[in-house]
Amino acid sequence: MSDGLNFFMQRELARMDKEYPTTIPPLIQWLASRAHLRSRSASNDEFLWDVLFWVCYYVDDGGLLSFDDKLHDRDGAPKFILATDSSGVVTRHHQSRIELYAEAAIKIATFVLHECPMDKQEGPDLRIIFLGIGIHLDVQRRLLPKIKATAYASIVKRTLFTKRVMPNGVGVAEFNQTHSLIHKLLHAADVIPLGRPHLFHPASGRGVTGT
Repeated sequence: MSDGLNFFMQRELARMDKEYPTTIPPLIQWLASRAHLRSRSASNDEFLWDVLFWVCYYVDDGGLLSFDDKLHDRDGAPKFILATDSSGVVTRHHQSRIELYAEAAIKIATFVLHECPMDKQEGPDLRIIFLGIGIHLDVQRRLLPKIKATAYASIVKRTLFTKRVMPNGVGVAEFNQTHSLIHKLLHAADVIPLGRPHLFHPASGRGVTGT
């Protein structure tokens, strides 16, 4: 299912790229540079070189990244749509690329009976959470969401301040709790440069003492 959704979305969004070519000079130059790189590459995959978007699916979670320029058709005419605000006022709105692409991607998913409930949707925005990781394009960083950071910190405290203590005064953490904590910290380490090496000793100790 994930491969199929990825296939259909890529092709529909690539069609839209051609239907609404960018008019932004830096993006035009960027595409030209990508075309030059493609001519020198062993890979001829158009979705690697020639598009203004990126689609990713992992099991049933999908992500879409796109430039957010205002849309114009092949003749250069701006693409306007009617938008209704919260007070019911209808205005003409110059549609952006990510607005159109996100709407198209969701329609493709629902067409093949893949559910996309509103409470599971994120964005379009410069900051979203995807697969449990905060992606902040405005500061070019990936961060652990606050709710996860708080939950993980609570588990760390419960593990450290255990009631079981060895004669030498060292606390003894319960194995299943420690095992769960290490997996959570592995997830958190994904947003820290060279984060996983910091978990070498806890992971090794789990392997030695776990039965």
